Amino acid sequence: MEIQRELAFSQEEYDARLARVKTQMAAEEIEVLLVHTPANQCYLTGFQTLNLYDYSCLVIPIDGPPFVQVLEMEEGNVRLTSQIEEIVVYTSVEDPVAMTQDLLKGRGLFNRRGGREADTPFLTPRRYAALNQVIPNVIDASDLVKKIRLIKSPAEIDHVRQAARLTEAGMQAGLDAIGEGATDQDVARACYASMIGGGSEYMCIDPIVTTGRRSGIPHSTHKRQVVQPGDNIFIEIGACIERYSGPIMRTAVLGSPSDNVQRTAEACFTALDDAMAAMKPGASGDEVARAGWVGIDRDRSEIFFHGVVAYSIGLGFPPNWGDYRLYLTKGQDTLLEAGMLFHLPIALRDVGNYCVGFSETVVVTESGCEQLTQFERQLFRC
Repeated sequence: MEIQRELAFSQEEYDARLARVKTQMAAEEIEVLLVHTPANQCYLTGFQTLNLYDYSCLVIPIDGPPFVQVLEMEEGNVRLTSQIEEIVVYTSVEDPVAMTQDLLKGRGLFNRRGGREADTPFLTPRRYAALNQVIPNVIDASDLVKKIRLIKSPAEIDHVRQAARLTEAGMQAGLDAIGEGATDQDVARACYASMIGGGSEYMCIDPIVTTGRRSGIPHSTHKRQVVQPGDNIFIEIGACIERYSGPIMRTAVLGSPSDNVQRTAEACFTALDDAMAAMKPGASGDEVARAGWVGIDRDRSEIFFHGVVAYSIGLGFPPNWGDYRLYLTKGQDTLLEAGMLFHLPIALRDVGNYCVGFSETVVVTESGCEQLTQFERQLFRC
């Protein structure tokens, strides 16, 4: 099968990532690593596919080249998107877990100390239990690759910059679609059409547009609602380049905002500015979170905030543009490092009445942080 490769990064970058993983494997005395999470497989090899539900396994021996086991119809995607050479396929009538066992035995890897991802939604409970039965001497290595992914390379940041430009165009298109008689569907469609038309790949999270009282319900989105005068319109979108997203949130009002809505918007602006000012190498998650909370606490006591001032993002697949679960909250003692990438989702809600939300995507630099999203931050009046 001859297919011209479409690598998202240079071969040298993939080699460096694999080398870092093997260094960590040695530190944890892991001789063979089994990787089932699509984002981790993609990070290490480039392999990506729309099929996130069928079994796949990337096997990394500490003293040899990696190989991948996939459903037979995925071989083309492996050859198209990845740099990996050895591909083992299984058919829909074969037991893929039993095949993994046979592959390990056939390569003398079966009885070596293994690591695998116990904390992944991409293994069904049945297959997870089957792996427990067929692979001896294995430890939980769920965080091994994810922690390495926390520090982004300049090439990864470049993809986020490109995605952010498309996100900004999508946000402008969404705001332009707001008006009397418009629906939340109209706004979402405008965002989506702009981002896809501009070059975005399929997104980790579809455009979130929620209006009026429904905007006050966390994780609600468009549902054929006509925008009414005085409604808040909350938009959260993130275009995607090579599986890297550049998300932002903005809020508009059809007409004039109430004093409470304006006050809540100012609290969001203060929280974002203060949190970003606190982000620098050596700062703890707790320090950043507490800096952001100063602005949030200035709002009314009945306003709800989810507590996450920032969270790590990066290479992602639906339904999430986050990567490692690093949430900057009060009490989080992780120290920031240059190259960490964060989304700061400051969304404040009078639950069941309205939401006011603004966010930015930033990268930690050697001296502070750089704001990668550049869309104007204001409470828009439409």
